[in-house]
Amino acid sequence: MLVTASWFGASSHAFATRSGRIDLVDGRAVKALLREHLGIEALPVRMPPRT
Repeated sequence: MLVTASWFGASSHAFATRSGRIDLVDGRAVKALLREHLGIEALPVRMPPRT
């Protein structure tokens, strides 16, 4: 699992898909997990649109 507070580019997604063993967790997912499991509303981070 690779976690970032930012985002992953297309090459990162392609590499993770090829490996089949890496889960990518971007800032949006981290924020959602914090809300879902800890009830924490994280500060919004400006993110580029998903591709």
